[in-house]
Amino acid sequence: MTRRDVLLFLLVMVLALGVIQSQQETRRRYIDLQQEKDRQVQLQTEDDQLQIEEGTLSASHRIEAHALHELGMQLPTTAQKHLLVVAPLARGETR
Repeated sequence: MTRRDVLLFLLVMVLALGVIQSQQETRRRYIDLQQEKDRQVQLQTEDDQLQIEEGTLSASHRIEAHALHELGMQLPTTAQKHLLVVAPLARGETR
């Protein structure tokens, strides 16, 4: 085996190791990508559930029931309701 053959053999071995390392890195990154996609789906599902819960908790009938029963508030009677009418401002006038 000549010196040139040995150098070519070493060069081929180094390049082969580089290809193997590159493939391993690609596999590792693909696995990381899949894990992040799974995490994204999980977070999206959690966000959807929280939005549904928020909608349920903020429904007007729930707020009204909470105000009536837990805070002791009551709906105003017709006599307690007043309509306020405010005249529009003329141009340049401030309140």
